[in-house]
Amino acid sequence: MVKPEQLFDVAILGAGPAGLAAAAELGKTGLSVALIDSGQSQKNHQVESFPESGAPLAEATGLLGPICSAAYAPASTMLMHWRAKKEAREFGPSGPLLLHRRELHNALLAHALSISSSTQWINAKVRDRQTLNNHTLITTDSVALTARVVLEARGRVETRRLNRGLNRGMHKCGKPDKTASTRVTQKETRQALVSLPFSVGIANRIDAGMYLEALADGWVWAASTGDGQLHGAVFQYASILAGMRQSERAAYGSCCLDQCGCIPQANTEPVFYTPGAANFDALADPVISDTCFAIGDAALARDPVASHGLVHALRSGVQAAAVVRTILSSQHPSDAAYAFLRHKHEDACRHAMLATARAYADQQRFNTAFWQRFSPPEPQAQPLSFAVSDVLTLSEPMTRAPILAGDTISWAPAIYLPLHQDYASYIGKLSATDIGNAVRPAAAMPEIAARLQRSHDHKTVTDALKILLDSGALTPVWQGNQSNSAAQSAFGTHVTEHHL
Repeated sequence: MVKPEQLFDVAILGAGPAGLAAAAELGKTGLSVALIDSGQSQKNHQVESFPESGAPLAEATGLLGPICSAAYAPASTMLMHWRAKKEAREFGPSGPLLLHRRELHNALLAHALSISSSTQWINAKVRDRQTLNNHTLITTDSVALTARVVLEARGRVETRRLNRGLNRGMHKCGKPDKTASTRVTQKETRQALVSLPFSVGIANRIDAGMYLEALADGWVWAASTGDGQLHGAVFQYASILAGMRQSERAAYGSCCLDQCGCIPQANTEPVFYTPGAANFDALADPVISDTCFAIGDAALARDPVASHGLVHALRSGVQAAAVVRTILSSQHPSDAAYAFLRHKHEDACRHAMLATARAYADQQRFNTAFWQRFSPPEPQAQPLSFAVSDVLTLSEPMTRAPILAGDTISWAPAIYLPLHQDYASYIGKLSATDIGNAVRPAAAMPEIAARLQRSHDHKTVTDALKILLDSGALTPVWQGNQSNSAAQSAFGTHVTEHHL
């Protein structure tokens, strides 16, 4: 039972996948956690998909078991009408898991609460949040409490509120816009994407599978769960559904489903639920204050067409837990934690926008304004070509980067990987310091390899050099080193030879 104004180490506002992943990670370290949520977000969408690529993260964090417990089955196929002709993609046994959304929430919540008795569930709605000295006072509709650190995880609605209140906007192109007004115009609101969830019975009890169909001004995703039911959503402009009564939304949604040629035939009337926000939306900065951070959809709400939303939420929660542990530890620098969170957020935004742009560009059935909302993705940069005899050096000066090591984050010498737009303190078994020393003075590739092989085996060196080349980390000296480097602007302080 929470006592009035009880002090917690961490308060997590919102119990979606990101908040629950963070709670589970924080519980492992014995920190006291208040997990606050009213449960209102679990009502509409019935099914989530979880790709095989997310399994390693889920397994490493102990979340794979709870996720699998909420699964109907893996999708065996995806039927698509996205390009000129209908297509079928066979997944085999490694298809995305189709998850019961409410059961997923319950399983993740039970897991988070089982980790530590210091994690408390508060079924309430947050009314206010105020900073008092070094703590935050959180008022709910049932109790008030204080926390040393707050994780804001209340989803898409919170993203838009924070964008308005913090003067941190991000245009639909994904680039920060700090000069534009934060007022969301009526036009922007009406052109936002919303989802209209539905459930319907289907004529045949077919295997679990997914369906994707483009419409002239929207698209439909659905999943059959192997029990004679089809669950999904119609994605559409908010302006289309604005002002409609429930019966009118149902009629409109049914009309959209009637246009779909790859969705199984229904044997019941579809049931449509309350529309929800589905637009791409992101904060330019997830660090709200020194002790308050936005995670999950509250920081970056992906366009559903890009998929992998659940994986992003889990990763965001796990990363946030590392940030919190670092900040609450007196042995590690807080600035590294802030830099880490910002860098991971920027990386997630970039990948989400690229995935969205690729999906929109891949659609070939309609050439309407809806499908022109995102610019086509730019061609991916390729590694430079050069001769074996060319003298090589690092493309960017060595820097320091915030690195997650164990449970906390700290600064470490790092090499910038331009084509990945990321940093690495290790390339395989080679440290950034090893590599930095091997390219000083600049030398041809055989000489760099020979220097590294004085203390590392041939395969280790060969594998690392391939990664360095593929990521653009090495360049011929005739290309020159740019002083206005991405590494320089990202973290400011460089690691000099003296520091190494």
